[in-house]
Amino acid sequence: MNHLIARAIVVGVSALGIATLSHAESFTIQLDGPMDPLYGIQNSSFHGKLTTCGYKLQNENHAGCTGNVSYGAWFDGPINPYKYNGNTYFQVPHSQNFRFKLPSHNWGNRLTWILEPASFTAGYPEGAPLSPPVTDTDQSHYNMAHWIYAPYVVGSTIYGLTHHEWYPEVAPFGGKIVADSVPVWGIGWISSTNGGVSWAMKPINYSAPSNADRLVIVPEPYNSTYTQQYGFAHPSNIVKEGIYYYSFVTSISYKPGGVQERGVSIIRTSNLASATGWQFWNGSSWTTVNHGTYQGGSSTQQPYIFWKETANACTILFAHNVRKHSPSGKWIILGSASCANNPKRATFTWIDNLSNPSFLDKTAAGQPRYPEFINQNGYSMPANKYVSFFNIDPNISSGDNYETIGNKPLLVGVDEGLGFISHQFLTITYTP
Repeated sequence: MNHLIARAIVVGVSALGIATLSHAESFTIQLDGPMDPLYGIQNSSFHGKLTTCGYKLQNENHAGCTGNVSYGAWFDGPINPYKYNGNTYFQVPHSQNFRFKLPSHNWGNRLTWILEPASFTAGYPEGAPLSPPVTDTDQSHYNMAHWIYAPYVVGSTIYGLTHHEWYPEVAPFGGKIVADSVPVWGIGWISSTNGGVSWAMKPINYSAPSNADRLVIVPEPYNSTYTQQYGFAHPSNIVKEGIYYYSFVTSISYKPGGVQERGVSIIRTSNLASATGWQFWNGSSWTTVNHGTYQGGSSTQQPYIFWKETANACTILFAHNVRKHSPSGKWIILGSASCANNPKRATFTWIDNLSNPSFLDKTAAGQPRYPEFINQNGYSMPANKYVSFFNIDPNISSGDNYETIGNKPLLVGVDEGLGFISHQFLTITYTP
């Protein structure tokens, strides 16, 4: 397609191949040119792997060593920048939680970028410490591995959401615990009072039967009959609308009978300083998370899943970024999809407000409404699910959390090997 029409009054076929009804307003989003390299860590000493011979650089080849588990700094998630104490930072999402510091918010001079922390502990690269330390094999503690995805600055404190993974089987490589099976996913909560140098989670109550209240939304407990990962994952950046803070999450649930539903759910809270009290959209209203049970699966608490796989023939849809488009006043949700003949392409949709997200996947007439592919304008993009966009123009205010964008945001994509990121500007056109 030469351009993307987010929604038009007439019935048409969307970029995902689904007939849709829409209204007079429309968006077009297109790539301005080819994707150019932004930054690579593939040759960094912090970008490595765990093997039976210990920690090795990713580009090392050691005969006789088995295992090849990523460890250290990897771009295993979208880029979500934030501002703190005169600098910009963004995480390098992996369970060791490194980050980049951009002095004075300088996106242009990458020679000044600093990968933090630049240190090894006992021969292993270790990022920002989390308290309590992770690699806990007890599922009820929800503390095996946490990726920092969504920092949000409030004054001198940073709150955030994590992508949490627990594995039913693990293997020790060089004294480290590594995955040896498909994970159960959850969304963790963290905070930092020192600008992200270190992070704290809710302490573990070792006498409690469950520490589910360390998560903001709880996956179904491990079930050995399930052969694929499930739960809640990949939180988007956090944004504020009214008194609430919102985030999107990947939602994969097993229904009775073993049928898996995949898509995206939305969560919110009025108190970012707590892991409890979050709410999920149930399809018609907001429900407070009950940490005495779990959400999804065969639970009585069922988060609504937008853009279900069974409805749009895509393997999965992600919603990694949500930004306020200041010219239109709309929220634009950027993600990616892997669909037939269109693997891992960037998608977008939009909505007037997040407090009533009903129209994210259906129109007022009840017709399907799915994300559109952005117009790549004849250029290729990294074949990866992780994409993000945000404003870097100093003349346009984006706040400490890069919440707002204009018509020329920067798009950042992660390569499939998770070793480098590339970038290009987008042009957003809104027609009232």
